[in-house]
Amino acid sequence: MKRPIRDALVTAGILVVSFLFSLIANIRKKLGERPGDRKYISNELGVGYRMISDGE
Repeated sequence: MKRPIRDALVTAGILVVSFLFSLIANIRKKLGERPGDRKYISNELGVGYRMISDGE
């Protein structure tokens, strides 16, 4: 792959991840979660995010 194309794709990927982190942080804030408190949304390593049900 040519370097400029690869660099553009890497930059786009970083921007998407950054936007996702920001979006999840805003959702957690609206739900009333505090930093470190994972009452409603959990991070699944290698998978992404998932909602937590009452039974977990």
